[in-house]
Amino acid sequence: MKILKILPILLIQLLFAQCIQSQTLNSTQINYYIQGLKGLYVGIYSGLHEKVPATVKQDCLDFDFANRTTHIINTFLKHGFALFRLIEDGSIIVSEMTECQFDRVGFELYELCDIKQQCQIKDAKNRINKLSFQMVGHVTSILGIIQDGVYPPNDIDEFYSKNLEIGKTLASVFLELFELRKFP
Repeated sequence: MKILKILPILLIQLLFAQCIQSQTLNSTQINYYIQGLKGLYVGIYSGLHEKVPATVKQDCLDFDFANRTTHIINTFLKHGFALFRLIEDGSIIVSEMTECQFDRVGFELYELCDIKQQCQIKDAKNRINKLSFQMVGHVTSILGIIQDGVYPPNDIDEFYSKNLEIGKTLASVFLELFELRKFP
């Protein structure tokens, strides 16, 4: 479960490192990172499910979302908190993330682990030895995606698709470590 929290944080850190360097960002730059995060999420989600439900919409976290996020970041960087405008944009961002159900994966994993009591770290450590070849394959796959040229890539669609593949691989690792099956 912790890995699902760590990966989006890494992408957000990349975003804020960019903010600090440039002191201002445009919506295209923000959209780039949002699409990478979205690709990672959809990859993990599709790696955990037999079929991706309709709730995972391609229009979630779109360019309008990036515009609002850009406004919040740039307003904060330039003026501190311009409270009312930030509240308006912030509430729309939270609303869209809720509508897109980006928290669903975490809740489903927690529920699955809680019900079956299969997500014990000590059990996963024991399975790592049994699955060493598969784990090496997954790590190699992720490293291949990251080291294949430039990561993160300059092209937004390529960034999305690379993170989609990383997400699917991470979901496979999780399912194998805890001997779980994909959700129907």
